[in-house]
Amino acid sequence: MKHIIVNATALASSGGLSILKQFIDEIPEDEFEYILFVSDELKLETSKKNVRFIGKNVKTFYKRFLWDAFGIKKWIKENNINCVAAISLQNTNFRTNKTIPNFIYFHQSIPFFQKKWNPFKSNEKSLWFYKNIYPFFVQLFMNKNTEVFVQSNFIKDGFTEHFDISKDRIQVISPKLAVPILNETKYSNQNQDKINLFYPATPFIYKNHSMLFEAISLIDEELQKKITLTLTCTKEEIGHIIKNQSLISILIFLVRFPFQKFWIIINWLMHWCFKLYRNNWVAAFRSCFFRFANHNFKSSVCT
Repeated sequence: MKHIIVNATALASSGGLSILKQFIDEIPEDEFEYILFVSDELKLETSKKNVRFIGKNVKTFYKRFLWDAFGIKKWIKENNINCVAAISLQNTNFRTNKTIPNFIYFHQSIPFFQKKWNPFKSNEKSLWFYKNIYPFFVQLFMNKNTEVFVQSNFIKDGFTEHFDISKDRIQVISPKLAVPILNETKYSNQNQDKINLFYPATPFIYKNHSMLFEAISLIDEELQKKITLTLTCTKEEIGHIIKNQSLISILIFLVRFPFQKFWIIINWLMHWCFKLYRNNWVAAFRSCFFRFANHNFKSSVCT
């Protein structure tokens, strides 16, 4: 049998896990067997008979590099795998036979921003690594048979410039968004008498939570009391960046939650959005936020 090797050991949570699950859903039931190396923390199942999951514990970057550089190729040889194509879903390629087609799904935009991160700050050192060191590993195992898939034209342009690769070898594919059908149109934690804002984002510095907090701080205090902001993180994770401590009272912390619960909230907000849009509160908030964002966005993200 002919095999296609898929490396996805780093996709264990958040957006990365969504990418992995979407990929599994799209695997065709054809003449190939798809061998997926995934995190050993995951319990993945599929009814497709030509899909095999192999759990690996390669959490640290050092272990991941050894696996990509030597482990996969060694495993293929020891198990007499007839590998006809290789796919990496996690930005960096891995070493296989150079004559076979190999594909990278690249979804990391940090290397392409002009922002300079400080390696001596605890909340920036990983971002400094992704901008300055990570690109070396992205390019390390690329060859003339490498094709790249990205999510946007911005990443395509950045990848072309950064890695000196022809745009003809880079394809833009938008993520597939599977919206569940729900009977619930309300989310119990939302107050219909308030302006309910929802910002589903992990508490990384480049997600710009601080910009959001500063924008709300520009609003009149009486109007602030009519706002609730729902976040998908904990108070401990973002409390240190809230300069105006009075904002704590308007925040709702959901931490991490299932994908379906996310759509319950979105459905509720869509159900109520026309009431909000006609309300002068929203007009005031939009004005303050975009006035602040237009002034600060470039210095916060791109410089």
